[in-house]
Amino acid sequence: MKSLNALSFPLKIEELTKHLQSDMWQERMMATKLVGKTRDENGLSLLEQSLKDSHFLVRSNAAQSMMKIPTGTEYLVHVYETTDDKFSKDMAAEWLEKGGITVVE
Repeated sequence: MKSLNALSFPLKIEELTKHLQSDMWQERMMATKLVGKTRDENGLSLLEQSLKDSHFLVRSNAAQSMMKIPTGTEYLVHVYETTDDKFSKDMAAEWLEKGGITVVE
């Protein structure tokens, strides 16, 4: 996964789904990076699920990858405004602010 990411090797969302559900957080993290590189809007809902991951780096990379997808910023704003998950909300706010979007509580 790490090599595929470094090479920006194009994978389809369907090929990444199983990696997003891996027992190993490192594999989940790399899969979130690869979803962002696909720039496929179908990956946004999968990345939203990864925002709820128990590991910080998985959540962070999921939000960062959302920002790389054409409608991802708007999707991340929607997640921020509607989620009840504190981890998802905090991570969405962090990456939106890094992208120059101020979020208001």
